[in-house]
Amino acid sequence: MRPRALATTAIGTLFGAVAFAIAAAQETPVQTVSAFKSTVSYRFDCTRDVFTVAIGAQSQVSDGAQAALYWAIWDSGQTASGAVQNLAMLNTLAVQAVGGSPQPDGSPAGRVVTKVYRSCANQSLYIWAGTSTTTLPNGDVVVHFADAVEQPLNKP
Repeated sequence: MRPRALATTAIGTLFGAVAFAIAAAQETPVQTVSAFKSTVSYRFDCTRDVFTVAIGAQSQVSDGAQAALYWAIWDSGQTASGAVQNLAMLNTLAVQAVGGSPQPDGSPAGRVVTKVYRSCANQSLYIWAGTSTTTLPNGDVVVHFADAVEQPLNKP
């Protein structure tokens, strides 16, 4: 009997944490950026160098669209710098089909919510086309900032 109550409490805590993360990411309005024949919709909040990001993507075309995009939050201005950086975390974002049903807040149906630990100052959202990356034999993915769409993350 005891383990069941513990599991229920853990599940309740998990759902509460997810609801809190979604609410925190909804503090800014939904913002959009066009990238690689897709519309990327996102909300974010940053408190104490922790970004809470709700992000989704929907195709703008029915043929020739990306199936997936990669994204990261990193220091602003990297697309122009040409410097080599080593990203510890690169996120994958599935692109929803054109004409899909949006969430009640207008964001795409496949929206994901995640936390990213970065300074709250001078950061950008970088988006790469899934087809423009190189996957190494060990599974690492190589992206180039020069191939990214950069969107500075400033609170409105």
